[in-house]
Amino acid sequence: MSGDPVAIVEFNLGRWAAPCPTPFCRGAEHFGVQPWWLGRPRVGGLTLEGFVCLLSCGRAWPARWPAPDMREGVEALCNVRPDWSKRNWRPGETLHDLLQENADHGIGVPVLEPDRAGRLLVIGDDRIVEGMSALAAGAARPELATPAAVTAIGG
Repeated sequence: MSGDPVAIVEFNLGRWAAPCPTPFCRGAEHFGVQPWWLGRPRVGGLTLEGFVCLLSCGRAWPARWPAPDMREGVEALCNVRPDWSKRNWRPGETLHDLLQENADHGIGVPVLEPDRAGRLLVIGDDRIVEGMSALAAGAARPELATPAAVTAIGG
């Protein structure tokens, strides 16, 4: 049925998760194994194919994920944040929004090769055009992050 609920996936506390769309259910599920900082490890009921509310109502629904380029950009921009409780994104926010939040809190992007004419990151609303490898390095090594100038496209 076209009016059936759909689990809307968001990035929450450094992991992909979705609240249960069943009316009056307060459950939520995550993708993959729960990060250690959120408690004992368990596999969540969110998959790339759908959603099962394992901890509450038990209902199954389709899941609506952001496009792969958007997911990759969200993870890259959120995972450079040192505080895991601030690694959040909701549908409707653009990558520009996340980048601005990072800048507002003094979180830069890692410095790239000097031969790039001063451009550190080229970003559209829904994808990172240039600089993804540097963001990934920054998430792995936050000491590389510095305040950065940004070239924006598509927004």
